[in-house]
Amino acid sequence: VFMMHWSPNDKHLLLMARKTDQRWAIYMINADGGHLHLVDPENRSQADPGWSPDGKSIVFGRLPDLMSEASMPKAIYIYNLESHKLTRLPGSTGLFSPRWSFNGRYIAALSIDQSRLMLYNMKTKTWRTLAHKSIADPAWGYNNQYIFFHDFVQPSQPLYRVNIKTDKIQAIANLKDLRVADAVDYRFAGITPNNVPLVDARTSTANIYTMPIPRR
Repeated sequence: VFMMHWSPNDKHLLLMARKTDQRWAIYMINADGGHLHLVDPENRSQADPGWSPDGKSIVFGRLPDLMSEASMPKAIYIYNLESHKLTRLPGSTGLFSPRWSFNGRYIAALSIDQSRLMLYNMKTKTWRTLAHKSIADPAWGYNNQYIFFHDFVQPSQPLYRVNIKTDKIQAIANLKDLRVADAVDYRFAGITPNNVPLVDARTSTANIYTMPIPRR
């Protein structure tokens, strides 16, 4: 299970998941529990779902070849939950990992090689490049002014934010000082409502054990 997002009305949880020996797909579950509901039963892998601000549509993309159907075209799609209509976002070929802004004006996405952060204007229906780095896990700030992301290639694994109005990129933190004995890696996990980065630590603890050997 990846990419869990609450609906704007807090009644549903949207996520991508994969059952054993099946493709990645987008599911929804009610906040009070129940069964997983498959959103769109198409015969292709789906990934990185996100809500529209009104909760009536979702945006999603495809997975890189390593995790899904190789040599299949990648693009960004909008799925209307009421009409069940699937629309391909113009000019989104070769992009994945979309993020819809909270005000609904923009959709951010990554190039499939994760070297470019792109921004789609819903009004003008045009794309532009915001950043050209090693980019992972983009997340909108709650003021709709910044997009935060993680540079996973640099040794210090810095966190950046880019101003969508000025295109200015600012380093806001690095993860080298977070290293502790049982943390082997970190992942940028999102933003709090007051725009503080959340970091997920992957831990691996090694222990030494003794075991008595029974006498023959």
